[in-house]
Amino acid sequence: MKKILLNALLIGAVAGAVNVGLALLLGNSPLETPFIQGTEEFEPVSDFAMKSGVATVVLTLIGGLILGLLHRRYGDRGIRIWRIVGIAFLFLYGVMPFLGPGVATAKAGLLINILHFVAGFAALYFLPRATK
Repeated sequence: MKKILLNALLIGAVAGAVNVGLALLLGNSPLETPFIQGTEEFEPVSDFAMKSGVATVVLTLIGGLILGLLHRRYGDRGIRIWRIVGIAFLFLYGVMPFLGPGVATAKAGLLINILHFVAGFAALYFLPRATK
């Protein structure tokens, strides 16, 4: 479990740094950040970037903890379950900004999808390797 959590911290830190850079770069481009909750104002790019980086690290650690628990209980089937749920989450969360409320515009939805793909792909690909 310790190896998985250390790898989750490393993966989360690297993916978080990439996400901060992407959010700063793309947030100042024609892409837009999401609305501030409950308002019609766009969130400042620097705030959005920092929140994205911190959330990436924290959620990758939580994902690593869940993976470790599933692996301990179910072995390789636990890894498969974790990956299937992760892929389903990325897919559903990827279409949600375009089908439902909650994101300001399609441009903001695209930015969020890019950031989720970076963090999700890194976790789904690298974390299960830490169980070997």
